[in-house]
Amino acid sequence: MLKLEQITQINGRPNWIELSTDGHWAALQYGSEWRMVDALTGLENGRIHLPDAYWATVSPDGTALASMRGGVIRVAYLNSKQVTKACTYHGTKYYSDDVCFTADSQRLWTTLWNEDESGRLALLDAETLSEIASVPMPKARADDLDYWSEPYSILHIPSNTLALQHAGGDHLFGVFFFNQHGNQIKPHPLFVSPDSGDFRQMNSISFSASGQLFAGIDGVFLHVWRWWICS
Repeated sequence: MLKLEQITQINGRPNWIELSTDGHWAALQYGSEWRMVDALTGLENGRIHLPDAYWATVSPDGTALASMRGGVIRVAYLNSKQVTKACTYHGTKYYSDDVCFTADSQRLWTTLWNEDESGRLALLDAETLSEIASVPMPKARADDLDYWSEPYSILHIPSNTLALQHAGGDHLFGVFFFNQHGNQIKPHPLFVSPDSGDFRQMNSISFSASGQLFAGIDGVFLHVWRWWICS
């Protein structure tokens, strides 16, 4: 039996809310102002001004917000510091308005577009937005018919594992995994792509915070997968 327990109640009517992946911090949006609140106690930790952000990613330490819109990445901190960077090459082929923090809140994951129309998964310094490392964007298949039309990146905290979805519209072609080791990006040998053709019809993909479970909807069915490393 499922039992719900209300932990806290926060006054106000925000336009949007974002939770940190560990569920500890809540960012409440009021126009360009975001209020950082401890989700477990309801106590406000401070306010952050982040313009032109429909959504924002909350840092695991609850001190910063990051957003990306139209190729412009913004990071704003509780101490009023703000950093902005316009990506030089940003196009629809590898389009993504998603950034996410690493588990230590010091770096950001994002997908970027190169001048030669190839894509890359990049790791940025969260305080300067300078690029630390990058790896080429992988493909689910080697033929020319498959391409990245809408790549999504989801960071699984606290595992420092990033799941990068190869998706076309609402259809999922496969999921690649990457690990962050300091200033390096290491592709994980695992690639999730079941042989069943039904896998391509998955939509509304969701991942667990551990990164080991993910689920997708296929018509009237909900499929849940778990992955692990076989010795």
